[in-house]
Amino acid sequence: MDALVNIAVFGIAGAVMTAALMGLLMVSRISDRSKGARGLVVAVMLAVFVVLPVLAVAALPGSPGFGGAFLTAFGVIAVGYVVNLAMTPLLLRVSPGSVRRVAGTWTFAGLAAAALAVCAVLALLTAGAGMILG
Repeated sequence: MDALVNIAVFGIAGAVMTAALMGLLMVSRISDRSKGARGLVVAVMLAVFVVLPVLAVAALPGSPGFGGAFLTAFGVIAVGYVVNLAMTPLLLRVSPGSVRRVAGTWTFAGLAAAALAVCAVLALLTAGAGMILG
């Protein structure tokens, strides 16, 4: 498959999985008894952000080089992370009092810069792992 096809396929899979896991987090926020379930959902979400880019890079044809692997991994992570950022306000509304704590702390530019930094770090790690596996 081509790099753009890999970004689309694995990115959409990551976005759907992230949305489903964020929904589970919303449900677990309503009932405070399930703190272990919240930790499990977060661990699975982190695994999604690591495994899917590695698979996308490993599925690239031939030897794309580190630049191509990095951009593919970055694209897959960015698509899933955009869904994560879009659903975070919904998650904060479910838990009472958390909106007041977070409001005014982050500007959009700061949040976008932090998101790009997280995507870049994860892309560096997963591109290297994907090239080793591929």
